[in-house]
Amino acid sequence: MKFLNIATIILCFCFCSSCTDKKQKLGEEIIAKIENYKKANGHLPNHLNEIGIVEKEEGPIYYTKQNDTSYIIYYGLGLGESMVYDFKKKQWKSDRQ
Repeated sequence: MKFLNIATIILCFCFCSSCTDKKQKLGEEIIAKIENYKKANGHLPNHLNEIGIVEKEEGPIYYTKQNDTSYIIYYGLGLGESMVYDFKKKQWKSDRQ
């Protein structure tokens, strides 16, 4: 019984990690499109649909243009926690840090 509980925990962790990896990979693709759009047009897109991505309320990736030079890309990890892309440092970080 103890083995089954441990196996279940390991499987859940692997599944969640796989989902997170997919979200981060999608986020990286979106970031590249945003940066290419900015180079080509001289400004950030107002919405993801300007770079060919359909924005959905349920995500999985969210984009917010803060001003003419900065933006936020993020995705949920779980209840109350997100991974946020810091475009200045060009890296992802948890919003719980």
